[in-house]
Amino acid sequence: MRKKLLGLLLVGVLAMALMATGAHAAKYTIAFTIPSFDVSDLYERMYVMTEQRLKELGVDYELILQAIPATTDYEMQLRQVGAMIEREVDFLILSPGDPKIAAKPLRLLREAGIPAIMTTFLDIHEDERDRPVRYVGFDQVDGAEMSASSILYHLSLKYRQVKGKVVLIYGSPGWLTDTRGFTVKNILEQFPKIEIVDEHYAYIDRVKAYEYTLDLVRTHPDIDVIYAISSSMGLGAAAAVAELGYSDQIAVYGVGGTGEEYEEITKGRMYGSMGRIIDEKGIAIADTIYAVLVKGEEVPLVWAGPWYMLDRVSYELGVAKELIEEAVGRSRAIMGR
Repeated sequence: MRKKLLGLLLVGVLAMALMATGAHAAKYTIAFTIPSFDVSDLYERMYVMTEQRLKELGVDYELILQAIPATTDYEMQLRQVGAMIEREVDFLILSPGDPKIAAKPLRLLREAGIPAIMTTFLDIHEDERDRPVRYVGFDQVDGAEMSASSILYHLSLKYRQVKGKVVLIYGSPGWLTDTRGFTVKNILEQFPKIEIVDEHYAYIDRVKAYEYTLDLVRTHPDIDVIYAISSSMGLGAAAAVAELGYSDQIAVYGVGGTGEEYEEITKGRMYGSMGRIIDEKGIAIADTIYAVLVKGEEVPLVWAGPWYMLDRVSYELGVAKELIEEAVGRSRAIMGR
């Protein structure tokens, strides 16, 4: 009997010790199924700001991070979503590269009773069964139109008229290329003195964009603009152009506004990139999780963040620093870059 009482006493002491040190299972398990941070630092900043905001809100949580090597690896994303459903997570953040592909995992999550956020696009699925609780992202067509405006302005400054030779680097066939790529192409084609020299699919791959651009510039050194529809491909193209010594002649554009792009623009190796107010996206994700899980509230179906153009003109006007601070200032303070 004495041993039994001692055993119960030890269990009670251990339990109180665990409570005192805060060692307990988190109330909410939240999963991120997103592209690798190597694809774009947008995903890392989004993750960091989500976590920071959850802490500020006092949410008792555990974050599970599952990364995929590329936005186009749909099968891996689907497997990861399945694993999180089996684990019975409380919330899931998903970043697929195409609205059509997203329908299947979203429906599986809804059937499992797991609320989800879609962070890649704002295209609302027609069937309500395929919708997340919220779309959190940026209107890609709006961003592409701003990119096209910057390209047109650059060419008009260079030639005193709207003309020039342009190369377009796409991701993979599908939604992202349609919105970011073909939108720019359709606008440029309205100007008869602009020639689209080539269109190339580099599948959101930095190395493929780099290798393609090396061959391209060697055979077409008179190109004026290279527009790539992602940060990674823009950086790859810019590295190739710089290696061949053409950074002053060829304006390289990316889309994303990552920290590395900012550095390349500052160095004169890139001309511009469509930037997003990335930190606000992470905050919006956390605020949605808090509203849905903790407060049991409904949220608006769409959260759309703003775009801005960061290019050499914004540096010359003296507004670049302010734009960068607004976009990534808070995450940079945490990450140190």
